[in-house]
Amino acid sequence: MGMGGEEKGHERTATDESLRVERDQADAELAKIDAVTRETADGVLRVARARADAIVVDARKASDVAAEATSGTAALPPGTERQRSREDASLRRERASADAKLDHERRATSRSLQHFLAVERSQTDEKLGSERILSDDVTAARDNFLGMVSHDLRALLAVLSMSSELAAKAIPLDDANREARAHAVTSQQAVARMNRIIEDLLDITSIEAGRLAVVRDACDANSPVREVVAAFGPIAAARGITLAAELAPHELPARLDHQRVVQAGPGDKPADRRDERGQMNDGGVEAGDAIGDPHIA
Repeated sequence: MGMGGEEKGHERTATDESLRVERDQADAELAKIDAVTRETADGVLRVARARADAIVVDARKASDVAAEATSGTAALPPGTERQRSREDASLRRERASADAKLDHERRATSRSLQHFLAVERSQTDEKLGSERILSDDVTAARDNFLGMVSHDLRALLAVLSMSSELAAKAIPLDDANREARAHAVTSQQAVARMNRIIEDLLDITSIEAGRLAVVRDACDANSPVREVVAAFGPIAAARGITLAAELAPHELPARLDHQRVVQAGPGDKPADRRDERGQMNDGGVEAGDAIGDPHIA
């Protein structure tokens, strides 16, 4: 009755695939942002270190010029080269230590982000699974309920169908009982329509898709109009309305769903279509008339 297991499986597979694609796209975007951020930070660091090196070089040149002016010779004071070598080595060690610390911090941040994403996605998957279980339970309960109700309704309709059939057979075939036979036939037709409605209610897949099945067969287009008048005429008469139909004087071959057309009936507000004599005109049937609904397949 409900959505078939295979169809539901396809739908959920599509949902999972869509979720996977979105997560892959998010991961790619995060990786791109991380790469750009690192490249920018590394560029800033390289520029800063280059400027620091230039300042050191300029300072040493200035010191050399001052020393030359003081001593009157271009020779550096004793121990200057050794001292500068130790300073350069110390600076390289400090920078290497800073690079190692920065790399460690970046790795730790990346691990934290991956852990956060993993936890968040795990929770999302868990919630999605819980929602699917709940949806399956609700669907199963609905289908079981519809199954029980439809079974009981079909049993009652079977009684009505048998009773109307027996009543029709018991009515004498004479002109005096013509109206009684017509009422019996109308009852049988109403039972058939109610069975069709039950089938529609059980056709959950079509309902969820917003469409109802239409089975077109060859018939006389006058027939469903005549049946509508016969079925709803007594109801209209009880409200002081005369339900009338202008039928074609000859058979109108058509391919349509007889019961689906009859389901439409004369409308929900027959009083809105009374003429000046208090009669309701069902519009009649003419060649070329078409019955369509964008919500009916």
